[in-house]
Amino acid sequence: MIIGVTGGIGSGKSALVRTMSSLFGCCVYDTDSAAKRIITEDKQVKQRVESLLGSDVFDGDTYLTSVAARRLFADAHRLEQMNAIVHPAVAEDIRSKRCSMLIVETALLFTTPAISRICDITIAVIAPLELRIARAMARDNICREQIEARIAKQLSDEEMAQRADIIITNDGSQSLQELATTAYRQINNILGKL
Repeated sequence: MIIGVTGGIGSGKSALVRTMSSLFGCCVYDTDSAAKRIITEDKQVKQRVESLLGSDVFDGDTYLTSVAARRLFADAHRLEQMNAIVHPAVAEDIRSKRCSMLIVETALLFTTPAISRICDITIAVIAPLELRIARAMARDNICREQIEARIAKQLSDEEMAQRADIIITNDGSQSLQELATTAYRQINNILGKL
């Protein structure tokens, strides 16, 4: 069973995933960390990334994300090419995991067909905009304008909610344990209907 969990910056998706793992023993797959690992460990992926971005995005076996990010976000076509290299490799890596319930945490779930197609159930974590901005500013120590720029590039909460099987509203009115329990119950309800 693969559960895709997504949400915009500051929504609390990572906190929800950690709590679900802690409470229910679910395995967790962080696509951001996995992508970086795959880029450095998979020789074929690494060669394709070097061809696309240049060999200087690596310092030995270390992937220099800041160098790569500058090149990728300045060129939408190059970013699409990078995603076409990395996303299928991440999806293949997800499929290789053996776990009764694997939670895949990814900000790009609904804009990454290679990953969204392999999810049995999807969860969108949403939160009020001002709360998301405050959380992200406190966590990342960056200004409001930078957070707003990132939010503008992501799907809206409304778009994610329309596409998700389960919607979790993380507005601070419930504890993470309550939210995780709600998500877990809803997953089991869906499984009971299949």
